[in-house]
Amino acid sequence: MEHLQQIIDSFCDSLEMTMGGAILGSTGADLLMRSPEELIPIVYNLLAKAQRFPIIGVRVSKNREEAEEYFVLATNVSEIEDDVTAINYYTICIAVAVPDSPLLYLAYADRSASLYRLARFSACLMDVNRALKGAICLDPELICSLHERKRICIIELKKEKAIRREKEKVMPEFESEVVEKKAGEGKDDECHKKESTISEAEKKKLKRLRKLNARKQQSMAEMTAEGSRVEHDDSFSSSAADEPAEDATKKSSSSSSSAANQPRKGAVKKSSSSSSAADQPGKGATKTSSSSSIAADQPGKSTTKKSSSSSSSAADQPGKGATKKSPSSSSSAVDKPKKSASKKSSLKAESSADEIDEGMTSPDNDGKFPLPHIANPNELVPSASAKVKIDFSQTYGRHLIATEDIKPGEVLLVEHPFASVLMPHFYHTTCRYCFVRCEALISCPKCLLGTFCSEKCLSRAFDEFHRVECPILLTLMKLEIAGDAHLAIRLFLVATKQGANLKSMMQHLVFKSPLEIHLGPIKGQYFAEDYINVHNLMDNHGKLTALNLFRKCCEAVVLLFVLKHTTFFSKSEEDTSEVDMENLTEEEVYAGMLLLKFLLLSTCNSRSVVDMVEKPKAKAEDEEYYHLSQIGYALYPVHSLMNHSCDPNTFSVNHKDSIVCYAIQPIKKGDQIFTFYNWTYTRFDKMFRTNRLLFEYFFTCQCDACKFDWGQKLFYTNAKLKRISNKITEKELKEYERKFKMYTSKEGLRSSTQNDLDFLIDVVSVYSKCVKLPCQTHIEASECMTFILAKRGNTYENGEDFVLCKLAFSRGNRD
Repeated sequence: MEHLQQIIDSFCDSLEMTMGGAILGSTGADLLMRSPEELIPIVYNLLAKAQRFPIIGVRVSKNREEAEEYFVLATNVSEIEDDVTAINYYTICIAVAVPDSPLLYLAYADRSASLYRLARFSACLMDVNRALKGAICLDPELICSLHERKRICIIELKKEKAIRREKEKVMPEFESEVVEKKAGEGKDDECHKKESTISEAEKKKLKRLRKLNARKQQSMAEMTAEGSRVEHDDSFSSSAADEPAEDATKKSSSSSSSAANQPRKGAVKKSSSSSSAADQPGKGATKTSSSSSIAADQPGKSTTKKSSSSSSSAADQPGKGATKKSPSSSSSAVDKPKKSASKKSSLKAESSADEIDEGMTSPDNDGKFPLPHIANPNELVPSASAKVKIDFSQTYGRHLIATEDIKPGEVLLVEHPFASVLMPHFYHTTCRYCFVRCEALISCPKCLLGTFCSEKCLSRAFDEFHRVECPILLTLMKLEIAGDAHLAIRLFLVATKQGANLKSMMQHLVFKSPLEIHLGPIKGQYFAEDYINVHNLMDNHGKLTALNLFRKCCEAVVLLFVLKHTTFFSKSEEDTSEVDMENLTEEEVYAGMLLLKFLLLSTCNSRSVVDMVEKPKAKAEDEEYYHLSQIGYALYPVHSLMNHSCDPNTFSVNHKDSIVCYAIQPIKKGDQIFTFYNWTYTRFDKMFRTNRLLFEYFFTCQCDACKFDWGQKLFYTNAKLKRISNKITEKELKEYERKFKMYTSKEGLRSSTQNDLDFLIDVVSVYSKCVKLPCQTHIEASECMTFILAKRGNTYENGEDFVLCKLAFSRGNRD
């Protein structure tokens, strides 16, 4: 199938369009004089006559055979202890598997085993609960293992929560001492000795911190003594007793191996004599059983290499290295449980599991920074700070200005998107609704590409957009409709409530130019969730060339044709015969106009949603210490009002799909608040920035960096600092310079505590006021500060990224 741009290119060629933007012939010239309301049906009829509309494929249904293939792949990968890759294959298996089938619950169970070995206890707990919903489809010994795994996960999560709380109490005071000690390094011995002296109280704090860290490191080892026994229910024991002796012996062996829920500290060497359990066929699923995953059920580090003699036997005790174990020794260990693993304590843990707080099983409950809250919100713009207001001028249009002096580090804006779309490569690693990266995704029961972190997100997505998108997701991917084009569809579905509000919008929506709207709607309030504020964003309609506008109109018409094959215009997705594919109704023409508007809006107002993926093993000075991964696009109505500067005074960070805007420079009362559109003077030269801004946004930047042509050659080095006020002495300035050198020479980008941020904010504030810009130290301190702020958003400390899977494309090529 041709993708969208190929369809438009061939269609334009057939109309003899030139690169100059003129259409040869009187018919083409007449088209460009039409309004969008007249142009939509004309272009629709032209595309229909030219037979340039794409073939809309039916939604690919769930497939048991293909799900089994991915299950076998996942199990094989899991056997060589590559649990990260195994999780991805299990997720695909879950997406393809038939709802409520035995294979689905078995995949949940096996994925929970991989998550358990990686010590992803929150995600593991979610999968265990899902697997237990299909307990009737699972073997009794597997159910026992799941209950035991659930109990251990709950204990571990509670321990992590308690340790985190203790650290929060101690760390601030300890961090301040560390910063002072760092600042004192490099002085003479006497001064250094004086600063490094630790009082008894400080020693106690340090000792307490060490104990907390030791507790966290030993928590896995404690599970060996506390959770190595699988507690069998009476019903399970009786059912096992009713089986033949030979089967009971096999089950006992596999059960003892699955009960070894022990932490792994290194590569595990296993006995080949106990590998038979791995070859038992799953119940009504595949020839590969989940016992291979359960057998090596050990939380901790997972290696990617395994000895050829390894199998599904029980694992080593933590800290004892690679040790061979025979089935008999494993059985004896289980037959002699410790008192701490009594049935009473197991029942108590099971009871607490039922009462567990929902937040414990949240996919993002990992101790990261929560979404910030604005202490003093703006009455007119609730998502913004009271120190910010919307202003209007003929030169800048609607924009944001400061109503008070603002310090670096202050939160100016916390906004949820009106609409957002995930890029296709992340469909099986990230929730399509909230954008949280999740290793325990669930799938839409109808399609293969709708994956979500929870039932709540699935339900919300279905109510807002997925009911219409579900049958056409594969078609959108085959047409390569992604990014701004997909965001335009999502804006359309959210704004019209998937068609429910279309007639109401036709009757009551007032179209106004942004020049007529100074502060938003009539009441003067500007709510990000109100569609009217999206509708009145600048779309640069009048600045496009004739050719580009015509191409956008063609895109809108193709999208409209695709939507006619959904429930948007029909009552049933199975029967679209009532929809006339040849002609357009009044509602469909209006829908085409909205799609055209959203295509123009998304091009100049959308913003990338970004994850920062760190590499813990890399050196701090390594440029590859982290990388930014664009996972989607979103539209934020308030943030879109901010104008561009090549020397911005704010920096924005994503929290899942939301956005948080921080001040990174001192902003005086009355000054405009600027963001940046991809390009800053520290990264790109003036000519490049000017050309890109003119081509994509149709304006010329007038910031100081552009006026005075700031560039790398004009950066003031540390030896050429020039004071421009009497607020700070040269000696004090050199002291700041020394401390900043000390900060960057040791940990630099690695360090991201609140004290580090406060120190950098102080450096930026002092240099902004007292040093002639641009200045190298000011630039470096600002970049370090933005890095710390970025780590408070979507940051993942994974040594490797998720495996990108091509499932959707491979399935599409078969149809």
